[in-house]
Amino acid sequence: MFKRKLVLRVSLMLIAILFVSCASTHQSQIISELSVQTTSSLKADVEVDMNKVLTGESTSRVLFKFIQLEGPSEFADGYGDAFSSAGKNKSAAVYNAMKNSDADVLVSPKYIVKEQGNPFYSTVSVSVSGYAGYIKSIE
Repeated sequence: MFKRKLVLRVSLMLIAILFVSCASTHQSQIISELSVQTTSSLKADVEVDMNKVLTGESTSRVLFKFIQLEGPSEFADGYGDAFSSAGKNKSAAVYNAMKNSDADVLVSPKYIVKEQGNPFYSTVSVSVSGYAGYIKSIE
């Protein structure tokens, strides 16, 4: 009888742990004046429209933090990374921000990353905003 109650309690605890979820939010923030610098053998003249803010969002559902069950399939190169679900969603959010725009680059992107779930299953959402940049010339 005692053994049966113990097994029942342990089973209930494991089920409760499985369904307990947590959430975290990360937000990038510019805390100083905007100054963009890069080193390249190419020289680009980029005009930034500080009055045109582009925004985009992306969400995915992942299993064990890396197996994507549902999510984006179109990405912008050079933003985010291809290894984490947050990085993929950053790249997809930039793609979504720029796809209906005539801008060439997203300047000074600001990301908000929200992760909700448990170690087994989670939802990752990213929103991005930044200024429209137009490449005038490349030398």
